[in-house]
Parts: sequence; structure tokens; C-alpha cells
Amino acid sequence: FFLFSMDNWLRELESTKDLVPEISRLIGKRKKVNDEQVMGEITKLLEQFDTKIEMLQEDLTEMAKNPITFRLTEQEAEKRQEMLNLLHNRNSQYKQFMEQIQSDDRKQLMGSVPVRQQRTWGESPETENLDGQQVLQLQKDK
Repeated sequence: FFLFSMDNWLRELESTKDLVPEISRLIGKRKKVNDEQVMGEITKLLEQFDTKIEMLQEDLTEMAKNPITFRLTEQEAEKRQEMLNLLHNRNSQYKQFMEQIQSDDRKQLMGSVPVRQQRTWGESPETENLDGQQVLQLQKDK
């Protein structure tokens, strides 16, 4: 019975890892189109991902406290914790991404001009905010 519980933990870990590609796909889609439905799907999957990680952590902590009962060596517990830490890190990245999206959406809603993230190659600080006609005029003036 307890061995079965350990196997369930590994199956649940795999099930949780399986959410990563779908979340990443939706985030990629969100970057291309600003769609509330996509954001809803991302939010739903992230909540599911977060809940599963919390449950896995609780179960692993319990198994590590009772290694004889669960037939779990210290090395195996550490290995599982490392695997779980990777999911914790991914979850943190997703949360930061969602916070950034919400911040950007608030700025856009408030009418703030988005900060240019990168200057176009070959563009000088002098020309970065000029349109094509203004650049031509600047060239003529020089």
C-alpha cells in the first residue's frame, strides 16, 4: 500500500510536469494576441499547477518525516525535492510573467506609453523617436 503511495507521488509529479508545455504554449499565444480567453486559460492552468505543486510538497514532506513507513531513503527524498524545486522555479517564473502582464495592462489602461525595450539596430539616441520623414529632414539639415 505505501509503495503504491510513493508511485502515486511520482505519477502526480509527471502529471504536474505535463502542464508546463501547455502553459508555455498559451503564454506564447498570449504574446501574439491580447485575448482575455487565453488569459483565462493561463490563469486556470497556473492555479492548477500551483495547487499540484503544493500538494506534492506536502506529500513529500510527510514521506520524508516517515521514511520507514514510506520506504523512502534520504537520497530519494532529496532527489524528489530537487525535481520539485524545478517545478517551484518554473511556477515562480510564471507568476512573475503574469505580474508583468498585469502591470503592462494597467499601464496601457492608464494611457502610459510603454517604455521602449530595445533600440532598433543602427538607430542613434538622436533618431530613436523620429519617424521616417523626420529622419530624412534631419539628414538634410546636417
